[in-house]
This record gives sequence, C-alpha cells and structure tokens, in this order.
Amino acid sequence: MNDRFLLRKLYDIQDDAVEHKEPRYDGNVSYFIEAAGDIYRECTKERLSIGYIDEKLSKLGRFKELTSGDLRTLKEHHEKYPTFNVDFEEYLKKRVYHLWSSTLAFNFGEHEARRTRMLQALKVIRDVSKWAMGQITASVVETEIITLQKMFGTEKNIPKDAFWI
Repeated sequence: MNDRFLLRKLYDIQDDAVEHKEPRYDGNVSYFIEAAGDIYRECTKERLSIGYIDEKLSKLGRFKELTSGDLRTLKEHHEKYPTFNVDFEEYLKKRVYHLWSSTLAFNFGEHEARRTRMLQALKVIRDVSKWAMGQITASVVETEIITLQKMFGTEKNIPKDAFWI
C-alpha cells in the first residue's frame, strides 16, 4: 500500500468516526477534543503544516487554565443529562477506539514516528473524555498534552521525522 493511500484512508476513517462526533454537552470538552482531533487529522496529510499544528498545540495548552467555574458547568451537565457518561463511553468505544485500532493496523514502515504522534493525539482525546466523565484527574490529561507537545517540538526545533512522507 502506498503512503498517500494509507494516509488518505486514515483521514477518511477519522472524518467518518471522530470528526465532530463527540457528545456536545460542554464547550470546553469539545474544544480540547477537536484540537487533538485536528492534530491527528493533520498527520494524515502528506505534508504537515507546522503553523497549524502549533496553533492546535497552543489550544491544548489552555487545558491547565480551566477554572472552577468551568468545572462547575461540567458538573451541572452531569446532573442535567443522565446519559452524559454513557454517551462519552459510547463515543470512546465506537469511535475513538476504532480509529486507534485502524491506526495500529496500518504499516507505517519508516514513518513510525508519525503513527506515534497520531496515537498520542488519540490518547489526549481519550483522556479529555475520561476527565469529562470524572474518571481521571486533570493532571493526567495535562501530562498527555505535554507529551504530545514535546513530540512535535517547537517551530525552531521540529523533529525531522514529524513532517514528511
């Protein structure tokens, strides 16, 4: 299978399974899920835009700025919508984990570093979802975000294996 076909297939799976499919109870949760999803999606392109990736990494970096008011709103969503956690569990099982399996199944060959970054973006989506359900702490999410940020480096220090097929 050629690299372009592989990447297009993963793009299509991401588009079909995950893109704008997360439960829409809370704007903050969607904001962070979408930023990580956009990073995954950008990695399916033959040539990545460091500016675009950097913008999305900056958005994810705002996770640590969530306030107690944001957390109260999330708690209110839990109380108002009894299916909140069920919906997020379904989102993870049917959509995010499907994309995870598909990403693992493809042979990236010499571009394994790209797969590693894509899987890390999916870990961020998973952990933001689990945080929204109250299953993990914010510090776990922050750790995964920092890991993703480090994988891409900075505009001045871009790992060469991150951007080319």
